Amino acid sequence: MQDPFAVWDELRDGCPIAHTERWGGSWMPTTYADIVAIAADVDTFSSREILVTPPPAEQGANADAYANVAAPPITSDPPNHHADRRLILPGFAPKAVAKYEESARALCNRLIDGFIESGRGDIAEGYAQQIPVRIIAAMLGVPQERADEFTGWVRGVLEFGLTDPAARLAARDSIIRFFMEQIALRRANPTDDLISELLASGIDGKPVPDHQVIGTCNLLLLAGVDTTWSSIGASLWHLAQRPDHRKQLREHPEIWPMAIEELLRAFAPVTMARVVTTDVEIGGCPNLARLELRVAVQTWLERIPEYELENPAEVRWAGGQVRGPRHAPVVFERGTRLAPA
Repeated sequence: MQDPFAVWDELRDGCPIAHTERWGGSWMPTTYADIVAIAADVDTFSSREILVTPPPAEQGANADAYANVAAPPITSDPPNHHADRRLILPGFAPKAVAKYEESARALCNRLIDGFIESGRGDIAEGYAQQIPVRIIAAMLGVPQERADEFTGWVRGVLEFGLTDPAARLAARDSIIRFFMEQIALRRANPTDDLISELLASGIDGKPVPDHQVIGTCNLLLLAGVDTTWSSIGASLWHLAQRPDHRKQLREHPEIWPMAIEELLRAFAPVTMARVVTTDVEIGGCPNLARLELRVAVQTWLERIPEYELENPAEVRWAGGQVRGPRHAPVVFERGTRLAPA
């Protein structure tokens, strides 16, 4: 978790298709060519199960519903994948995403206002982890004041639940119950949010089933929160140690699009699994996460252009399928810059 790059380099040189018996056993391709080949071979490598760890036995109040609740389209195989993906594309089109930039920048500034006068802050807990959950809440039309609760559910499924099946099931149960309630509310009073749009949409001329609406919302909450805050935190962690890169971004704002793509590449937080359907030999468009990452890093560097890790040894990373910093204190000159008017 602390330094995966050296491990990946070693594997690429000596064991490019690595195997482990942990978590029920799995194989991990480490080269670009192998990953692209596997991702393209949808007949052999199914997306029906994307978790590296084995799923726990379903229990709880909504156990019967769990069988149908997945996370489309990332858990969809052809021919369903195309229709499942098309269902959510309008909400992530460039124009649809652009409307969140102003509120995202205002949120980033409010967060920085809360600690800039102290001369220290936490780029993970106090900043990165606070941003995506509130933007996703706005997109789904759910209460902003429940952001901390949503964060607990996400970490319960993707982080703490990896070693605590009971916590994972409890968090998943809470998510499903919550979206069941939200669907009932939207049916009674449709609003201008993504849940209402999903309920008003159709696939092959038929209404979207409730279990798919719940699954899609489940995906947006889990994948839209933990992955994005991990990318923001890791990017700011990197820039805290690279004043030359901070200077480059300040002096050449035209490189921001390329810089965002490179930060996403270098600190891609997610490990996705596939299920092999048969024995096989291997190895012989702009979205909301990019906007959130760009706005969060830009706003931080506008307000706090010079900063450094308070103690690099204190930085704590979360592992599992989503890797990102969870505690990363930094120090800087107090009240460095005011928010733009």
